[in-house]
Amino acid sequence: MDWSNIETVKVLYRLLAVKGMAIAEGVASQLADNDFCLVSGYANGVDMVVHKTALERGASTIMVLPEGISSFYIKKELKSVWDWNHILVVSEFEPFAKWQVSRAMQRNRTIIALSQAMIVIEAGEKGGSLDAGLKSIEKGKKLFVPQYAEFPVSALGNKRLLQNGAYPLKMSRTSMKANLDNLYASVDTMQPAMTLF
Repeated sequence: MDWSNIETVKVLYRLLAVKGMAIAEGVASQLADNDFCLVSGYANGVDMVVHKTALERGASTIMVLPEGISSFYIKKELKSVWDWNHILVVSEFEPFAKWQVSRAMQRNRTIIALSQAMIVIEAGEKGGSLDAGLKSIEKGKKLFVPQYAEFPVSALGNKRLLQNGAYPLKMSRTSMKANLDNLYASVDTMQPAMTLF
């Protein structure tokens, strides 16, 4: 086996993931600049980009933990922008519950419930992001995903989400940013959340 080819694939995968991070930062910037509260899972990667971008731009963010609240700490990537006036940290689990895959999947359902619309930047062929996207569609939540001319390995699940009813996020030719007009329109037409109180 030619190991250099495997290294090439790894490098390519990392470069594609960097593109996804840039898309996440661009989308989060636009939403934060329009006073959206950004909800995400406080994991490394896209979640951290979303939280940090919201805070850098003075927007609010909700961090939904996949473990008990006693495990929470401020991650170093966010220390310089941390502002409790713009942050809500929540956990639905017992205070000392440890991270588990099943809790991360449950956390994703909570993120869906807290959100008016969902955006999945990169869904693999399987895993939590794909599951969250499919659950969003199943629950009738508007889901938006980047649409690529050719789907990178890191976003092969995006194609499946689009085939199942997700709305495509495409780049605006005039602004060279993600065109969020459909997302804004879908949020504008949503009814206020119902309450039991």
